[in-house]
Amino acid sequence: MPFLPGTTALYLFLVMHPSISSNFPSPKTFEEVQFFNTNNYHKGIDWYMEFFPVPSNVSTDFMFEKSANYFPSEETPRRAAALLPKAKIITLLINPSDRAYSWARYLMHFLLCTPSQHQRAHEDHTALQFTFYEVISARKGAPAELRSLQSRCLIPGLYATHLERWLMYYPANQVMIIDGHQLRSDPTAVMDEVQKFLGVIPHFNYSQTLT
Repeated sequence: MPFLPGTTALYLFLVMHPSISSNFPSPKTFEEVQFFNTNNYHKGIDWYMEFFPVPSNVSTDFMFEKSANYFPSEETPRRAAALLPKAKIITLLINPSDRAYSWARYLMHFLLCTPSQHQRAHEDHTALQFTFYEVISARKGAPAELRSLQSRCLIPGLYATHLERWLMYYPANQVMIIDGHQLRSDPTAVMDEVQKFLGVIPHFNYSQTLT
């Protein structure tokens, strides 16, 4: 199968498992609920849980959601731990420079290929005015929109800072870090480790599905 972007691939691999389910899509944020990092948090846990199916077995089944914006968010770890202290956190990391370039390419491609209403909703049309080099090399005094793009491009790559924040609220045995390059080169081995980390049953044979 062609390899998809890291978080998308991990999402698809997880939902292959018969005991793992993801959230229903949101009409505003698509596959991401964007609960813990936005004002949606104030709508409460009942609003959040409406995005998830009722598990067939509440003692063994897992439900999950993914959002790249959760990882660098300052408020998300605290909010998540307050409501879901026993949750298990999986974060997928790649080389920070690769991540920054991939983010910029994705944003510019997405803007060129999607309707204008998406541009208006996210106010990202300014990205088309700048090159990747201009974004990462912007200095103090650069236009505000350029500095904003730079922050959004580079700050998520400060992995140590963000991980330290998550580990303030979740013990290390509830946090798993996946090497995005290993997921690409050996997805079966990675998904076997994910299953062990989650303690999910039955064991799913990814080698038969991903070859």
